[in-house]
Formats: sequence, structure tokens, C-alpha cells
Amino acid sequence: MDNIITPFTLYDNNIKGRLIRLDDQLDLILKQHDYPDEISRSLGELLMVVALLGSQFKDDVTLSIQLQTEGRLKYIIVDYQIPGNIRGYAKYDNEGEYSSDAIITVTIDHQGKRYQSVVEVNNMNITEAIKKYFSQSEQINTSLKLSIWNIDNNWYGGGVLLQELPNIEDDNLWAEANILLSTLKDSELLNPSLSIEKLLYSLYHETGIRTFDNININHKCRCSRERAKTIVKSIDIKEAKDLVVEGKLSVNCQFCNISQDFTLNDIEKLYK
Repeated sequence: MDNIITPFTLYDNNIKGRLIRLDDQLDLILKQHDYPDEISRSLGELLMVVALLGSQFKDDVTLSIQLQTEGRLKYIIVDYQIPGNIRGYAKYDNEGEYSSDAIITVTIDHQGKRYQSVVEVNNMNITEAIKKYFSQSEQINTSLKLSIWNIDNNWYGGGVLLQELPNIEDDNLWAEANILLSTLKDSELLNPSLSIEKLLYSLYHETGIRTFDNININHKCRCSRERAKTIVKSIDIKEAKDLVVEGKLSVNCQFCNISQDFTLNDIEKLYK
């Protein structure tokens, strides 16, 4: 499968939608850390959600979603940056129970300004939580279907997002679109031999569906040597030297799990 999102509209642009399929880029992110399957599935679902939502923006926008709980899973954070870059990370304990009480925080960074919404989502899966977020924060009717599989130790994901546009004249259209979405099987959504175009046509050919150019989705972390230098310089030089272990201070990126190493000589040069 490709790592792409296909935007589409139904019923003469009264309903907009997006279909996502992720293959090796999803697998790459989920294998950067040794997550339990339950954590990988939740992280994978949120990665698809942030890509589906973030890809709707045209300007230079970074969209972040954080799911925070008090149970074994501490938090998941994912983000999307134009033109199609995603990354994600989950923090968890090795023991304990999973909690059904959670908080979702959605943050939009646009041209130096930050907009944030916080929604409590108790006893809900990720699909239900995102629908509640849109109902409560955006007042937009939203439907979401997500599917994630691990086949032969490789992760695959697919999803469909539907949203009702304002001032729709016929409420039956939204109901009909959701009935059709409910007929979509996971095996169809993640079938690599069934193209997205054929899948959407078979699902919505009676609705006047119109598709648009695909958006490529890639894993890309924003960490760098320069960012690591900034972190080291943000602390006192004596403290930085005290953190040196076996001849180096390591600054690890929690997202991609790659470390930038600094020797004592490197640290002294930074502070000069």
C-alpha cells in the first residue's frame, strides 16, 4: 500500500471526507520503541487522526494531538506538519492497568500563534473521543472509522473521516453517508489490491463523489544536532559536565529515539 491521503466530497460538496492508508511509514514509527501491541494500536490510530485532520490545512500549520491518562498509558503525542510529515511517541509504564479516563488536547500552531482545545473523554475509544472533540469544540458533525493491523510483524493502517459542511439543506444526506460508511469492512479498507479510487467509488458511487489529488504522508522528525545544542546550552556548563557518562552527554529524541552525543570538548566549545 501507499502512504497517502485521498480527499473527496459527496453530494455536491455538502459532505467532505478523507481516506488514509499507511504502510511502511506507520511501521517505522511504531517500531522506534518497543511498545506493547495495545500501545502501538492507540499510537497508530492517533497518527492517522492527526494526518487526516492536519492535511486539511493549506498554510504552514503544525497540528498536535495529545492523549493523556492516569493509567498504564501515561500519554501519547502525535503531530502533523505541512506538507505531510508525521511523528509520534507514547509514554507508558510496564505494569498497571489501562485507564478509560483521558484528556485530549488539540493544539494548532499557525504563524507564531497557538490555538488549543481540551476535551475530557472518559470511557471512550479514540474514534469516539475524536467525534466528541469535534462535537464539543468545533460543533461539526464528524464520523471516523479507523483500522490497524499487524501482519507478519508489519503494521498497516487505514481510516476514513467524514464531516458535514455548514448549512447543509438535507439532513438525510449525512445519515445516508454514515450508513454507507458503516458497510465498509476492515478487509476492504486495508486491501492493497483494492485501489483507493475503486474503494471510494464502490462505497459512494451513488452520491456524486469527487476525489482530489493525493497527499503523501511521511515520517519525519524535527530533531537535529542544532536543536540538541540548544538544549545543552540551556543548562549551566557545570551541570552539563556532571551529566557526562562514559565520556559523553547524550541528548535523546523521544520521538525517533536517536541520540546526539556531546563530549566534554564539545560542551566547552558550546559555551565559548
